[in-house]
Amino acid sequence: MAIAAVVLYLAVLYVRPGEIIPAWQGYSFAAITEILALIVVAMSWLTRPRSFLNQPLDVFVMGFFLAAVLSNPAFGWIGGAQVALVLLAPPVLCYFLIRGAVRTPRHLRVLGYALVTLTLFQAVNGIAQFRTGVGLGNIEAYQQRVTTTIDGAEDEGEVARIRGTGIFNDPNDLAMAFAVVMPFLVGPMLAKGTTFLGRVLAAGLSVPVLVALYLTNSRGGVLGLAAALVPYVWRSGRWLTKIVIVVGLVVALGLAAPSRMTQMDADESSAQGRVQSWSAGLQMLRISPILGVGFSRYTEYNELVAHNSFVHTFGELGVIGAFCFAGMFFWTFRGLASVSATSGAVMKERERLFVWGDDLFMACVGLAVSMIFLSRQYSTIVFVFLVLAASYRGILQESGVRVKPAGFREVGTVGAITVGGIVAVYIAVRVLAVWSAK
Repeated sequence: MAIAAVVLYLAVLYVRPGEIIPAWQGYSFAAITEILALIVVAMSWLTRPRSFLNQPLDVFVMGFFLAAVLSNPAFGWIGGAQVALVLLAPPVLCYFLIRGAVRTPRHLRVLGYALVTLTLFQAVNGIAQFRTGVGLGNIEAYQQRVTTTIDGAEDEGEVARIRGTGIFNDPNDLAMAFAVVMPFLVGPMLAKGTTFLGRVLAAGLSVPVLVALYLTNSRGGVLGLAAALVPYVWRSGRWLTKIVIVVGLVVALGLAAPSRMTQMDADESSAQGRVQSWSAGLQMLRISPILGVGFSRYTEYNELVAHNSFVHTFGELGVIGAFCFAGMFFWTFRGLASVSATSGAVMKERERLFVWGDDLFMACVGLAVSMIFLSRQYSTIVFVFLVLAASYRGILQESGVRVKPAGFREVGTVGAITVGGIVAVYIAVRVLAVWSAK
């Protein structure tokens, strides 16, 4: 019952019936279903109590949330705490909602199937939007002006970028959703136990998702997809298969890369805007190193967002927020790397769980790479995949699998990653930034 309530909430979150059906506009169906799902999950827990907030990732998510809530009051704006609560509570509640509902490996697979199905809906809607000019909810494709250089001559034009409603209104958010779900389709295609019909179905479902990803014209989305698929090279046992996968990825990126991929050099204006925005983030950190300049205030100090989730986090939430952000992803990958599908497990159900965990690992790699090029640290989609990783590690522990423990050494590692990340951003700014004289 609890997992069904979660699937219903995710369906409303993705489909947005209150925005695509005119008669239902103005009703916050996502908030209503989230509250109902929380009630159902709470009742389920009362009937079958269990300890589920027992993963290091849970602690870092809560720390990240508290850093966001306290950041504005710490900088002098007391009312900013309410802003953070209103905007960040839904994704964080979604995280703990799923944590409370997921109890078995089957629950994880059900959520995986649901995410594939709902993302496919967004893909079909996006393709229809591109072909007809308008999608569900009367949303039109975003027209972005781009400048291309051919033989030294600059040419300006507009590129249509599909988008969705609600949390997918930005083409980059939509692209990230497409990229992170692909491993749940590619994995079954490559897995040894998948039937021929299953491989054909997975391949067929991949086509509209890839086409829609291309139509978002998102560089971060395409790079995230590439990053999500590259680990399959190591998962494959034969060198011939590795070579075929690598060549296929290179060809696919060359043929299907967005038109804006040609503007990836350090001198391109968009790239310079990002690098200089990173410099602004460093300045924010210098102004208020502990809790940053405040949640959702980055653009008050710079006209552009950071286009890098880590930079955006330490600019707004300081070292504490950056530490929690690094900790969330450290424990995401630490939990998913605890065991592998090749670990020699003999139980069929456990083997299926390990294979699913491998696919989730690939999805989270794509998510992390996408976030290097996008400011998406507060996105609900991010928290959905983080909680899948936390739930996976929890189920492993409950089933008797030994996982890598948490201790003071890991806290030090997260701290080192945080400091190293800030130093790397500083070096990148010093090397890549080009400041024009005025």
